[in-house]
Amino acid sequence: MKINAKLGGVNSLPERALAILLTSSTDIHHAIKSFGDVIAGFPTQRIRENKIERANDQYCANLGMKINAKL
Repeated sequence: MKINAKLGGVNSLPERALAILLTSSTDIHHAIKSFGDVIAGFPTQRIRENKIERANDQYCANLGMKINAKL
């Protein structure tokens, strides 16, 4: 795979990725999801910046459960 060669070896890809998006662009969302989950084979979680700024306990708990389910 070209990605592994550029990063220096088979085990150089991350185990998971958390992306904080500045916008709600569906193009960026789908590109990250496609690359991580389909092409490179690691789970991803995308979060919009404005959601973090006003996150309450319920949002943080739900986000934690989503991340934990992907481990």
